[in-house]
Amino acid sequence: MFFKAALLALIPAVFANPQYYGPAPAPAPATSATSAAASPSSLAATNSNQMIVQVAPGGNLVFNPSDIQAPVGTLVTFAFPGGLQHSVTQSSFGSPCTPLQGGFDSGLDGNSGDTFSINVTDASQPIYIFCKFPAHCGLGMVA
Repeated sequence: MFFKAALLALIPAVFANPQYYGPAPAPAPATSATSAAASPSSLAATNSNQMIVQVAPGGNLVFNPSDIQAPVGTLVTFAFPGGLQHSVTQSSFGSPCTPLQGGFDSGLDGNSGDTFSINVTDASQPIYIFCKFPAHCGLGMVA
C-alpha cells in the first residue's frame, strides 16, 4: 500500500519530466545481456536459472510480474509483445522515471518475440525499472 501511495505521489513530477516531450528515440538492438542486481519478489522461476517478465502483456502498461526476487545466477528475461514500443530501462527508487546513469537500457522495442535479459550478480541490492516510451512510466509502467 505504501509503495502505491509513494508512486502516486510522484505522478506530478513524472509528467513534468522532459523525457515526455519531443520525438521518441530510434530503437536500439532488442536482445542483450547485462549484469544487474535483483529486486524483491513473489514470482517462482520458470526454471531454477531463469525468470520471465512480460512487457506490457495484453496491451496493459505494466511489467508482469512487477516485483520479483531472483537469486544470484538467475537470468531475468523480459519478453516484448510487439506492436507499441516499450523499453526496460534501469532507474532508482528516488527517480522512478529517469534512467539511472550507468544503468542498463534495452532501447525501445516494438517487435513481437524480442527479449532483453539481465544476469543477477548481486541479489542484495534491489533494482528498479521503467518503460521510457513517452508517458508510459507516468501511467504506471514501472517495476
